[in-house]
Amino acid sequence: MYQAVNLQFAQQDSADLRQLFTERARAMVPMLREREAAAAQARKVPDESIADLKAAGFFRLARPVRFGGIDADFDVCMRVIYELAQGCGSTSWVYGVIILHNWFMKLWPDEICQEIWSIDPDLLISSSLQPRPVTKVEGGYRLNGDWPFSSGCDHSSWVQLGGVSQGEAPRLMLVPTASATIIDDWYTLGLQGTGSRTLHFEDVFVPDAFTIAYGRLGKIDGRGNRAHSGSAWDDTPVINASDAFASTILGIAARAQDLVASTLRTKVSRGLKLSEVPLHQIRVGEASSTIDVARYSLIEGGRLLAERIRSGEEVTQLDIIRRMRDVAVHIRRVREAVDILSMSHTSWIYNRDPFQQLHRDVFTGAVHFSARWEEFVQPAGKAVMDATDVE
Repeated sequence: MYQAVNLQFAQQDSADLRQLFTERARAMVPMLREREAAAAQARKVPDESIADLKAAGFFRLARPVRFGGIDADFDVCMRVIYELAQGCGSTSWVYGVIILHNWFMKLWPDEICQEIWSIDPDLLISSSLQPRPVTKVEGGYRLNGDWPFSSGCDHSSWVQLGGVSQGEAPRLMLVPTASATIIDDWYTLGLQGTGSRTLHFEDVFVPDAFTIAYGRLGKIDGRGNRAHSGSAWDDTPVINASDAFASTILGIAARAQDLVASTLRTKVSRGLKLSEVPLHQIRVGEASSTIDVARYSLIEGGRLLAERIRSGEEVTQLDIIRRMRDVAVHIRRVREAVDILSMSHTSWIYNRDPFQQLHRDVFTGAVHFSARWEEFVQPAGKAVMDATDVE
């Protein structure tokens, strides 16, 4: 579909990359909408959609050139996630999760990255990050048990797991997906196509070399040993997880807004066009304001953060706290905006109405830990009242 990914992309200006891949994602929206019902029914993203995402070069955005990637700023990925969500929320979610795991690979030694990506330049990595009990043995760890919520595991070759052995700090582990049994337990209200199934391991050995300290996730030193190399992948801290999930929820909400607005423009009740009814105008006006503000804060805010990093400016712990606060608050408000829109689109109660899937997808996505706004607002409030930088 597209030319092969090569060094040419990495030599392009960030703005050019942003425009190119945003346009590619938008071009996929009609196709993703055609496959949306199939994804929900199969409870996984269709193989054809994964193949199309690979062909577009999307999975290589968050990977350095030396490992066959494009090395784009993370806000380019956010825009792709947002656009894909207007075609299929589940596809967008899985893409966002997998691209995050490419970003997480910066925490691993180059030798491990080379070993993983040399097998297949488009290899996909899923995860189940909540640390589960593991057993320390000579030379590594033994895994026995279940790791849930592994979005996209049906398409992944490797999985990053959280594990904790008695008396030790948690570890992040890199394990072949083929060593797990995938339990078909993903029956949900929304985002059915993410296939976020449980992985079951029985007596699986993980060498020490394929584990690292779990605590490096989400820290300002989460750059491996490669800071200031001039690479976006190397220089950007691993603080982007919440941004990916929020971009999917925001994209679904924008699609819901467009659906309601277009319906009200054409629907007539009791001789009156519904778009002329003040009550509907108020609802759409309030919801669209919430969605627009969230889009500017998250998407444009991501671009500004990328520019700061590119210029060599340090990202502080306070920056991280504020970013996670904003993501959580915007997810909450966007969810409320979709609820407001539903009151002006009452036909969503019918299973055949497309708004119902969007409504369920937003509410399902908003259950994610990144949307627990109280947990992220509280430390931000403390930092403001302390009026000091967070160490």
